[in-house]
Amino acid sequence: MDKYIVLSDLHVTGKGLYVQGGNSDLNYINALSHIASNHRDARAIFCMGDISNNGSASSYEFFSKCNEGISIPCYTILGNHDEISNAKKHINLDIHQERFVQFYKVYNDKAFIFLDTTEEELESGCLCEFRLEWLDKALSLMLDSNIDVYIFMHHNPFDINVRCYEKIGLRNSEQFYGTILRYKAIVKHIFFGHCHQNIHGIFKGVTYTAVKGTNHQIYPDLSNDSSFKVCDFEPSYYVLLFDRENFYSYDIEFNKKIVSEIQ
Repeated sequence: MDKYIVLSDLHVTGKGLYVQGGNSDLNYINALSHIASNHRDARAIFCMGDISNNGSASSYEFFSKCNEGISIPCYTILGNHDEISNAKKHINLDIHQERFVQFYKVYNDKAFIFLDTTEEELESGCLCEFRLEWLDKALSLMLDSNIDVYIFMHHNPFDINVRCYEKIGLRNSEQFYGTILRYKAIVKHIFFGHCHQNIHGIFKGVTYTAVKGTNHQIYPDLSNDSSFKVCDFEPSYYVLLFDRENFYSYDIEFNKKIVSEIQ
């Protein structure tokens, strides 16, 4: 089976600071250490944005130096907390029109498409005309090649029914899904971060996964309360396994220990 690692919402500072109750730098170090010990056979690491907590140069320098210690290639998009001008000084980013970090990677019969949903100085996300046209061309290419597609993006592409995220998700969800549904035959799954929650389901007939962050999580309050509730749910990364017909997703709480083995 092919193995890939998914990370999101690291919020590192490069200065050992605590972010929403957690030492985000230490948690990222712990995550990479756990990956190195258990998943050296992974083909790639996919990071879905909010690498930095405040877009500082020190945070991206720290991120880059940490990744030098692991032999697995890491491919990165940005989130609303990131600052592209500082990020590109320390991270190899695939930038289009001097602004957008979008690209795809093809492994055998599968394509992983990475989208830039960020808008400068805004918490919410958007896919402008250029980015949607780029996505349409990429999906058309994959359709012609009969390749299964998995989408990775930072912002939640629809309302997740948690009110604090009501206005900071992808603002043009309908346009995004208008493109996706034209290629529903090959789009197999959508992954996104931003929400700091573990959510799975089907939206408009396409399955999705929202992944937790490597530092802090937000409680999925399904009431009418619009406040952000930071909770002590465990940070995690995700392992994806693919064979010819199936894929499997595992939520790995890397700070937890195995306490016993039952034969």
